[in-house]
Amino acid sequence: MTGGTGANTFVFRETGSANIDHIVDYNAAEGDKIDLQVLLDGNFDSGSDIKDFVKLTQDGNNITVAVDTNGTAPGATWENVCILDNYGTSGADPLTILIDGADHQLLV
Repeated sequence: MTGGTGANTFVFRETGSANIDHIVDYNAAEGDKIDLQVLLDGNFDSGSDIKDFVKLTQDGNNITVAVDTNGTAPGATWENVCILDNYGTSGADPLTILIDGADHQLLV
């Protein structure tokens, strides 16, 4: 997936290995976001801890975004959604995740 210049919103509606997309130009400084509302809004609310629903892992320069659609119930079941190609660095890399109508800032 390529968003081009400026702020882009990458919307995800499915999980699993057959549905993993690669984002090749994610740029937090330009205002890019990853929209997980379709996947998470059913169980995520204002009192939820985003880390129970979204996990970021770095492998080399790539960052994988995974979700657990029901949070802590009945335990962690992570499914990959997308990979941000060549976005990860040795420092803290910011990502903006859109859930429940609000932006959530995470660092890898």
